[in-house]
Amino acid sequence: MRARQLPLAAIAAAALAAGAAGCGDDDGAATTAAAEQTQAPPSATEPTASAPDATPPAPPTATDAVPTTTVPNPPSTTPTRAEEQGGGGEEAVRVPATFVIRSGRLTPPTISVPPRLAIELTLRGDDAAHVLVLRAPQPRTLRVAAGGQASLRMPGLRAGSYDITLDGRPAGELIAGGEVGP
Repeated sequence: MRARQLPLAAIAAAALAAGAAGCGDDDGAATTAAAEQTQAPPSATEPTASAPDATPPAPPTATDAVPTTTVPNPPSTTPTRAEEQGGGGEEAVRVPATFVIRSGRLTPPTISVPPRLAIELTLRGDDAAHVLVLRAPQPRTLRVAAGGQASLRMPGLRAGSYDITLDGRPAGELIAGGEVGP
C-alpha cells in the first residue's frame, strides 16, 4: 500500500512545485515544467522511502529538562563609609540627648539613651553663658553663649549613669541603658 502512495505524493509535490514556479507565466511554461518533473513510478527492485511513523511522541518524564527562570545577581556596589561603620544612609546612627537651661537648671535633669550607640549631646542656653561637663570615661565639655546652642557627637557609652555638672555644680545625669527618653 505504501508503494502506491509514494508515486501519488511525488506527482502532487511536482504539481505544487510547478504551480509555484509558473505563477504569472502566461506562455504555458509551467505546464511543461510540471510534465518534465513527473517521474516514472519506482520499480519493485528500487528501494522505497518509508512513510513516517504515525505513533505520537512519548509524554515528557520527570527527568526531562524543566524550563527555569534565572534571576541575575544584583550589581555589586561599594559600601559607603557610614555603611561600613554599621550605620545606614548618609549619616551614622546617633541618639539625640538635648538639655535646655532654664533659670540656671537643666531641663530635663535626666536623659536615658541606649548603651553603645553614638550620642549627639546638645545644650540650649538661656540668657547667660554656661559650661556643661559630662563626666564619662572621657569627659566631654560643652560651652554655650547666652541664648545660644552647642552640640557635640560622641561615641556610645557603656551601660551606666554619668553625672553632669553645669557651671561646676551637679545638675543632672545621662543614663546609658534603661528606658530611653527624658
